[in-house]
Amino acid sequence: MKIYEKWFLVSVCMVLLLTGGIKVWSAVGDVPLLDRVEGVFGVAHRWVYLGSGLLELGVAAGVIGMRKVTLKMGLILSLGMSFAGYRVFRWWMEISEPCSCLGTATEWLGRFERFTEPVMLLLVGYFIVGSAFFLFMRLRRISTRTLDAGVEETRE
Repeated sequence: MKIYEKWFLVSVCMVLLLTGGIKVWSAVGDVPLLDRVEGVFGVAHRWVYLGSGLLELGVAAGVIGMRKVTLKMGLILSLGMSFAGYRVFRWWMEISEPCSCLGTATEWLGRFERFTEPVMLLLVGYFIVGSAFFLFMRLRRISTRTLDAGVEETRE
């Protein structure tokens, strides 16, 4: 199981470093969209990109720097749930403009720009399901060991 955890963590870090870097890079641009007010937070898109990009880079740094895998998975789960909450809130507020999850970088994609939204939703699901699964498996192993140790103590 540890090899799968490692690959999951590496893949999440690669995604976060890429998307976080793209968002920070987009925030310093001069595209008119950056100065428009974003629907959920009520500030210019520029600040949303900068904040979320730095958050993603910070989570990636945390995952790279932390020792405990349980904390790493919890950090990824928290980020994924935050992104999901943002999406749910956009839906609930009936914000019709498409989520520009990658900042102004979606313009680079040309005709593939329409795939940005579904891919980002898949990544959020990957973060949530993957981290929740590995957390569950780790906590299950810990509780099983604790129960087994308790049984051994009562036999003596």
